[in-house]
Amino acid sequence: MKQNKPLYIRPSAVQAVFGISRSTLYRMAKEGTIKIYKRAPGSSASFVKVADLEACITGEDRTASGFGQG
Repeated sequence: MKQNKPLYIRPSAVQAVFGISRSTLYRMAKEGTIKIYKRAPGSSASFVKVADLEACITGEDRTASGFGQG
């Protein structure tokens, strides 16, 4: 049976899945390489789009205007 890949992942799980530390992830967000989404305004729950992480790792351009289009 084929397992579905999640659309979003919590920053705390990024290292286990992609080998990117939380500090690196947040640095990438600060630089604009990755966008971190919040569940709701004022919420402490953060998520990262799996497709954005995969694109970053493979070198596909998804920065700035590319976010949210794929």
